[in-house]
Amino acid sequence: MHYNQLIAVLRKHGFAEGRLIANSKSGYCKRHRSHFVVFNAQVCSLRGRLLKQADLDLTLDGEKLTQAARAAGENFYVLYENDPSPFWKPGSIPMPRVLRDAVWWTRIHREVDDGGAPTCSRLGDGDEAQSR
Repeated sequence: MHYNQLIAVLRKHGFAEGRLIANSKSGYCKRHRSHFVVFNAQVCSLRGRLLKQADLDLTLDGEKLTQAARAAGENFYVLYENDPSPFWKPGSIPMPRVLRDAVWWTRIHREVDDGGAPTCSRLGDGDEAQSR
């Protein structure tokens, strides 16, 4: 799929750049203490960054993001706002190296181990989300 098609799939599943899940980050975290929340997340594929500054509650959004990945036919990776560094520019570092910093990812396909991208052999089996 092309970039615009991937964005359309993400939007169809409720994800858009600048997505906000709460006006108060601290209040949201207090109400959802056991949830894995990534504010201002970046959503990437092996080809590059798709979304930036998208608030994600992966406890609630993980399955929808996995469904979007299945619809797109490729895995999606979630990075913190400043990973790999605040000065990262798309294309300046190979994506497999960037994706080593992923804090969560879908696993709809086994990825070829291309210099550090998360692979099923590193993650284990199954489709469930992973965090570190």
